[in-house]
Amino acid sequence: MSYQSELAALLNSLDFSDAADVIVDKVIGLYESGWLGDKPLSAYEDAARLVVGDDLKKIRAEAERKLNEVIRLVNDSYADLGSDVARSASEVQALARTDLKDWGNYSKGTIESIARVARTGILGGDSVDEMRGKFEALGDKVAGFADTLAKHTVKTNGQACIVAKANEAEVFYYAYTGPPPRDVKGPHRSHVFCIETYKYKKRTFHLDDIKQMRNGQREPVIYNRGGWRCRHSWEPDTFYNPEKHSVYFITVPDGKRDVKIGRHN
Repeated sequence: MSYQSELAALLNSLDFSDAADVIVDKVIGLYESGWLGDKPLSAYEDAARLVVGDDLKKIRAEAERKLNEVIRLVNDSYADLGSDVARSASEVQALARTDLKDWGNYSKGTIESIARVARTGILGGDSVDEMRGKFEALGDKVAGFADTLAKHTVKTNGQACIVAKANEAEVFYYAYTGPPPRDVKGPHRSHVFCIETYKYKKRTFHLDDIKQMRNGQREPVIYNRGGWRCRHSWEPDTFYNPEKHSVYFITVPDGKRDVKIGRHN
């Protein structure tokens, strides 16, 4: 089974629909900021745990297992690039720390919704069942985003491992690979970065080229590809002939954001 198919199977096996740890963490963060008022932290934390359950350790442990499995897949699939990539590799380790901070990094509106449920429920004397109903009303906003963060974290760390391994082997050219993007209207449309990059057959760029690119969402592009839940990868291209390598950049609007893409001369 190829690296890409194994990674796809790994991502599909992730199920973070239970966002209990994220909600509890957010309640704690809001308390520390003073947003929730004067009640002791234990009151808010206990209420949140009663509502959503104490699954923090289970979910974090599952994420850790998946990230380690990605490292194994990279080492097995890119054995020709030299020595194994370890979790201690500095850039992989730094990326993991950064991404794990993003768990539960909701939009302002969702944070306020979570806080409002916790605050009004506790101060208003709601029963656990009443508070649970209010949290469940947040539904897809909470669980869906937690799932996106989990899957994006695993994929991004996998890409970081590939880059670390390629750097050790002194391979600095990468081909943008994966399924053809969906250039359609609506929610199933692929990222603008991916659509524009795939308009040309030559999609191999030097690491320095990729560092100049922007996807308008989450960067750097070398790790995050087209953005959230992107299905593409930067694959080390050991056969690329850089003799006539010449690249320029264009900027394409994506709503209020700009996307910067490389083109071959």
